[in-house]
Amino acid sequence: MRNPKDFSHELPQEVWVGAANRIMTLGTLLAEATIAENKNGRGQSNADDLLTDIQLAYTAMMYVTRFAKDKCGIITTKD
Repeated sequence: MRNPKDFSHELPQEVWVGAANRIMTLGTLLAEATIAENKNGRGQSNADDLLTDIQLAYTAMMYVTRFAKDKCGIITTKD
């Protein structure tokens, strides 16, 4: 089995932080839109569920930034 480090590359810490912050911003905007749409009268509940997922993704990305960026390589693929 090939070592992932042979075909992946490490991203700098600031790239991980920027991506995590953009995910949080996007999640907040989507939650606001979900509340406004209020589909089936569950807008707030759906927004809360969405934000929980977004916060989990943000937390995971910040963990990688702090403790595991050397173990989480990005694999680029050809189109």
